[in-house]
Amino acid sequence: MVNMLIKHYTHGNKTQFAQLLGVTPQTIGSWLTRDTFNAELIFEKFPEVSASWLLTGVGKMLNTSTPKDVSNMHNICNTIIPPNDSTTSVDGEPVKVQELPVIPAKIVNAPSIDVYQYISENENNIETAPVVQQFPDSTAFYRIKTKAMEPSICAGDMLALAAYPVGCERIVPGDPYSVDTNTNGLVTRLLYNHPDGFLARSYNPEKYPDFVIAREEIIRVFRIVGLLRINVQ
Repeated sequence: MVNMLIKHYTHGNKTQFAQLLGVTPQTIGSWLTRDTFNAELIFEKFPEVSASWLLTGVGKMLNTSTPKDVSNMHNICNTIIPPNDSTTSVDGEPVKVQELPVIPAKIVNAPSIDVYQYISENENNIETAPVVQQFPDSTAFYRIKTKAMEPSICAGDMLALAAYPVGCERIVPGDPYSVDTNTNGLVTRLLYNHPDGFLARSYNPEKYPDFVIAREEIIRVFRIVGLLRINVQ
């Protein structure tokens, strides 16, 4: 069971798994050698792990039904982004369409810029896109430029983001998030808890290796609540 946890959370890397738990690699080695482990610690660090599975080895490893592949998330759809028009018509009468800011490309990779504060202070001077009713919690859109999260999140996709309050670091391990950092700008990765902050993982670890986002680097965490894909085939 420990080996299965290591494979799931760190792709078989025992040292990284030890870092996630806050123990030494020697401790993990001892668990594997003696066929034992600290169940209480595992529950604390990975609350989504099934107690029944951990104690008996029977059933599913995770309690949560939250999928790890963003393309299967229930609140994400493939659709065409509607025209950026501020009005629509109901019975011939114009109706204002609520819009959200699109994070400008020029600040995406800029260090030490609070993205949320920037779009809040410049909402009248940046691109906007109509709100999608399936994503009611979204506070901004973010157009992906890199291929680090393909095939689930592709270059050109528009993510609907919901901003967490500053200092909120509660995540579902293994789910995708966008993290505003003061070193690398806005980073979109699968996140896992780490003693120093978050372990960030790509869907393509061969080209984009894992790295740690230190707690002091984090400006704000954004939850991905939806995805818009242009020109779906």
